[in-house]
Amino acid sequence: MPRRITRNQEWSVLRQSVGMEPAARLRTGERLRDLREEAGLSLDELAQLAGMKGGRGGVSKWETGMVTPPVDVLLFLADFYGVSMDWLLGREGAERDSPAVKDGKRQLHDRLSGTEGVRGLSPTERLGLVFRLTQEVCPGAFPVVRLALLTGCTREVFVELVEGRKDANETHLAGFGGAVGLPLNWFLGARSR
Repeated sequence: MPRRITRNQEWSVLRQSVGMEPAARLRTGERLRDLREEAGLSLDELAQLAGMKGGRGGVSKWETGMVTPPVDVLLFLADFYGVSMDWLLGREGAERDSPAVKDGKRQLHDRLSGTEGVRGLSPTERLGLVFRLTQEVCPGAFPVVRLALLTGCTREVFVELVEGRKDANETHLAGFGGAVGLPLNWFLGARSR
């Protein structure tokens, strides 16, 4: 008589076949932690953004690889951080940037290469210009909330920066530049691209 496979055994085989063995869960957890830290978010803040009722404990379990977040949360986090699902799930050789972010960066760089008027702009004015271009060329790739977090400030302060009502410091410029694929030197005036 053939041996019957239990549902848990089926799921175990399925997880292993699609790459969610313990090592992949651990890579996913490490990537989630790194992304959260890059964005300057606490465990509680990420839990709130992801709509988790369990709070920081659930996020901590994701980051240690004890539990994999539900698919809807993974999709939200991939979109929020602008990373590909394959990369987030720990797949070897997967590109970090999501296709939308990758395409957005390419379009942004294409537009900036034809912009001669940036020479006389201050770093804060350059940040405002790049922000306006991201929203014109590829708004879905660079949500304002994500850009604000990666710039290291609240949404309100970010709006003040891009409107030129507040001067951007190097931390702001480096964080924003990292999000859109531009080096700090570009904002400071030494176009090194």
